[in-house]
Amino acid sequence: MFAPAHNRQRGGALLEFALVIPVFAVFLIGIVEIGRAVMVQQTLTDVSHGACRLAILEDKTLGDVETHVQTAMSAASLPAYNLIVDPNPPSDAASFNPITVTVQVDYDEIAFGFVPGFFRPDTLQGVTVMPRE
Repeated sequence: MFAPAHNRQRGGALLEFALVIPVFAVFLIGIVEIGRAVMVQQTLTDVSHGACRLAILEDKTLGDVETHVQTAMSAASLPAYNLIVDPNPPSDAASFNPITVTVQVDYDEIAFGFVPGFFRPDTLQGVTVMPRE
């Protein structure tokens, strides 16, 4: 008349699994997406720092800065970026005046996209300010 106890327990375990797996999947996808964003943010900070170190030198041009950023971003597999150097060209700045280098990437360009539209559109950026030598 009734199913054995072990058959009833198996059905309960299946139901629990069906309820828990979507929550676990969303949690796992969030960890991957946020981890990727943190990695790209650190890369942008490092690239902007190196580019600003070049921009503050007297004998370097805007082309040298752009080449450095392009090389670093290609090595990091981030081909779509925006570079802002202020002042442009950096040689226009007088000694000890600040030079700002900003490297930006749209979040849509770096997201794995497991769940399209899950994260709001945003821009990640690395900004470095140094005084001109």
